[in-house]
Amino acid sequence: MNKNFLVNISFFSLVVFPPAIAFAQDFSYFTTFIGGVRSIINQLIPIFIGIGILIFFWSLIKYINSANNEEQRKTAKVVMIWGIVYIFVILAIWGLVNLLSTITGIGIGGSSPSAPTVPEVCDTDPKTPLPPCNV
Repeated sequence: MNKNFLVNISFFSLVVFPPAIAFAQDFSYFTTFIGGVRSIINQLIPIFIGIGILIFFWSLIKYINSANNEEQRKTAKVVMIWGIVYIFVILAIWGLVNLLSTITGIGIGGSSPSAPTVPEVCDTDPKTPLPPCNV
């Protein structure tokens, strides 16, 4: 793996996470960022899929039209295969982003999930030191 990449990730981790943990900050800026990225990707994916489909059908037409030229057929076949790979990669990235945003609970607008709360501890017996329940 690239050494500069590891250094950059380490630096980012050391700069961002310790202050956030020490000051008990929420990561709302992170969830907003991920939600924005998801929104942009969801808008661009149909365009990229359309480009992939155009490449595939263009190379299919080239393949059919070059029935007597073996070299052009090979080139068209390779372009068709790469068009299919292109569409697969785009759909995989789209699915991965949607999976990660679903797992983390981040919506398109960057809304973060609500934090869990601790249930109130109380007692109905007035002789115990616990506060009474609000029933």
